[in-house]
Amino acid sequence: MIRVQSLCFKTSMKQINKIIFTRFHCALILWLGIAARAFAQDPLDCQSCHGDKDLAVTDSAGVSRSLFVDAAQMEHSVHPGFDCVTCHADIKEIPHAERLAPAACGACHEDAITELAESVHGKSEASADAPTCGDCHGSHEIRGRADSLSWVNPRQLGFTCARNAINLRCLAASLFTT
Repeated sequence: MIRVQSLCFKTSMKQINKIIFTRFHCALILWLGIAARAFAQDPLDCQSCHGDKDLAVTDSAGVSRSLFVDAAQMEHSVHPGFDCVTCHADIKEIPHAERLAPAACGACHEDAITELAESVHGKSEASADAPTCGDCHGSHEIRGRADSLSWVNPRQLGFTCARNAINLRCLAASLFTT
């Protein structure tokens, strides 16, 4: 009887050691994963610079443009929870290059790109005056068309197109063509 208990004790000790060993390795792997993520350059790091309301760039014509991104606006957009690199696909590391490609809207919105190509905007695409997706839809605060605050809501469209003289020509062309 003692020998049987001894074997049971040894068996249970082996099981306990295996459980402890397995849990230790799982904890170690989990810790290493968390530590690696903490030391990696994460898209959330973008806010360390772009969360600064004073961050701006001045172009060759002397026009200043804000590079501030209000993270709260993203939560009200049609893209809540997106990482910055979802749209800004050319960012591979932080800090990134000073000049970036436009947001990759067409990667998800292929149908809109096709529709754009057939519109007055698409016909002027070869021109430097052609509006970009961001000119009409905004950049980080993009809202659905039915949202009264959306730049492309029918009630807001006149304001959106009137932002500059180039867009006024586009608006006139779209209103007065048959």
